[in-house]
Amino acid sequence: MKKTQKNLYLLEDTIQYIENYGKENGGLKIGQALEKIIEEHKKLSNRYIDDIANAVVDKLHNDLVRIRLGTNTADRNTKVILELLNHVFIDKEFKKEYKNFITTEKYKSKSLIEAEAAVKKQVDTYRLKRLEREVKQKGE
Repeated sequence: MKKTQKNLYLLEDTIQYIENYGKENGGLKIGQALEKIIEEHKKLSNRYIDDIANAVVDKLHNDLVRIRLGTNTADRNTKVILELLNHVFIDKEFKKEYKNFITTEKYKSKSLIEAEAAVKKQVDTYRLKRLEREVKQKGE
């Protein structure tokens, strides 16, 4: 990489630190010492970010597991409600009461079929937008 000359104003303490660092690391010149200090700082910064990310994951892991389990319960309850509503719609469509419970495995009401199609379209649209965003971000 091409080096560029810059004139800098630094505090005496800073200059002394850079010079001492250069001496301790094989008699580096001020520019070399400063480059090495910056290189080490970048490495430490990246490691610090990784440490923070790992700490966040460790801290939130149990909470995330509970949220996932709660979501599964909500999903099951939603499916039960869906089955009940399907039965109500079938009951209304045919204007008679069924003695046995009708599940979506046996018959799906027109309303349920339309609702599923609408939700599928929404999910597909959202997924397509997300993929387009990801492709755009990778291209930048």
